[in-house]
Parts: sequence; structure tokens; C-alpha cells
Amino acid sequence: MLQLYKSKEQTADGMNSERELIYGGRVTDDFDRRCLKTVLRKFYIPEIFSDNYSFTPDSSYAIPNGISDFDSVQQLVEELPVSDMPEVFGMHSNAQKAYQTRMAEQLVNNIRLAQPRLASNVMGYSY
Repeated sequence: MLQLYKSKEQTADGMNSERELIYGGRVTDDFDRRCLKTVLRKFYIPEIFSDNYSFTPDSSYAIPNGISDFDSVQQLVEELPVSDMPEVFGMHSNAQKAYQTRMAEQLVNNIRLAQPRLASNVMGYSY
């Protein structure tokens, strides 16, 4: 799969064009395609086949070595962090803080919207 993505072919007019993988998921427009190509460029690199390769500096997302049975894979998955670090996706560590701030603001706004409103002078009555 990596070789197909990285290989190039020469077209009839002599120009080189990069082949692309056909992804079985939903790639509906150029933005989806660009996002998928960015992810492939980050994760499908020859270095992932080297020993002790990790996607994060703290090695929490490392390529496992010598795992061949289901129980070992299951244990490895269960040991992964509950919350993904932004660095795994190539984002700055402040991205998580910004996301959490936005979610907290939405929660407070939703709570505020759910509170009963004080009605005054509706149809001549004061409440």
C-alpha cells in the first residue's frame, strides 16, 4: 500500500503524476481528499517499519514489536491513553486546551438556555 501511494507513473505526455490510493470511506470533495492525503503523508512513511518507532515524543503511540496474538493486541489497545494527544495528529499541544475551552463554553451556554426565563407583564399580568 505504501509503495502504491509513493510510486509515480509517467503519463503519455512525459509528465510524472503521483498515483493515489482509492480509499473505501467517504471522500466526497477536494477538501476530504486533501485531508486524507495529509494523513497518509504523515503516517505512511518508511520510518514506521523501523524498530521502536513512535508517533509521539513520549512513545505512548508506538509501533508494537513482536505482538502476534489477540490477547496481546487487546492489552495494548486498553493501555492507550483515554484522550488522544494533539501531537498525534500533528497539532500544537494548545489545540486540546482550545477544544476544551470551546466545549466548556458550549456547556455553560446550554445550561443557561435551559434555565426558565422570567416572564413579566405577559398579557397584562405580572409574574
